[in-house]
Amino acid sequence: MREVVKLNVERLITVAKKEFFDQVSGRKFLILFAMLVIIAGVSVISEVQTYNNELESYANSGSTYIDENGVMHYGGAMYNPSPVNIYYGIVSGLGGYIFGPLIAIAAGFNLITKERESGSIKSVLSHPLYRDELINGKAIGGIAALSFATVGLFVIVTASLLLLSIVPSMDDFISISGLCAVTIIFLTGIFAMALMVSSLTKNSGTSLIYSLILFFIFTYIASIIAPSVSILILGPEPSSVDNNGFGFANLEEERKYYTNQKMIENTIEYLSIKNNYYTIGTALTKPSFFWAFKGADEFQFLDYSQMGIDFDDIFGKIWGNLLILIAYPVVFFGIAYVRFMRMDLR
Repeated sequence: MREVVKLNVERLITVAKKEFFDQVSGRKFLILFAMLVIIAGVSVISEVQTYNNELESYANSGSTYIDENGVMHYGGAMYNPSPVNIYYGIVSGLGGYIFGPLIAIAAGFNLITKERESGSIKSVLSHPLYRDELINGKAIGGIAALSFATVGLFVIVTASLLLLSIVPSMDDFISISGLCAVTIIFLTGIFAMALMVSSLTKNSGTSLIYSLILFFIFTYIASIIAPSVSILILGPEPSSVDNNGFGFANLEEERKYYTNQKMIENTIEYLSIKNNYYTIGTALTKPSFFWAFKGADEFQFLDYSQMGIDFDDIFGKIWGNLLILIAYPVVFFGIAYVRFMRMDLR
């Protein structure tokens, strides 16, 4: 029995290795990865400039000085920037542009359909290779390729920062590693979605179109419809003035309305894979900014390390986003797996 399991694992690894090298050596992958590095690089450069400006402002906090342009600056900066803030450029680059997700879609949209179109899937399965080994191996190979691209991007960014004498601390590296892992999960979810579509369609062209449509739905639709759904459930916004046309209306009712509206919109936006990634990425790279707008009970913009909170407090605000982000690849791959195991290959 042990020998059979070992052979199955070996076949699984063989399929995964082949898929991995096919992915990373393809011209399509290399072009998209280059575009991803360029787009993320532009965003990171912008964040480097912001970091240097904030660092200068913090260094001159409490003093008045004139910059090189002759502009007078008055001290008082309360935010101490950290090198990890620069990695927000990766979050905005992947969340704001399609090249990162497009790598994931390109890796999965024809994973099954290309085998069916070429007729090679029948010959492959005629050898001592089971269906579950084939789809699991291809999925592992695709995820490994995306992980390779993600780690490569982070290595390039980190090496560039070190050349600029910007050295992250150990705490920063923990956050950076967490962001890298979350980025892999984000891209894996999109890859699993494309793999699912590939198992449900008969040709690569249709699979690509449906993959892009589903990506748009699971990325933007939730954020677009959230305000309308909240108004549909709660009704129109309460009036800010009383019936006589002056003074204030019931402030408690108004506060309750907007609290419920925010709760409904946040719940709907859990369905957006982009929103979940963006929320977690912001929390990891710009915790002060995140806490000011998402975590604190009252609006404030302070260095969160000076507010008596730590990463546990931040995690308490994003664990739901993380669970949903993990659920995406699990659900999509589950559907793809069941579909492939029942697929008629005649």
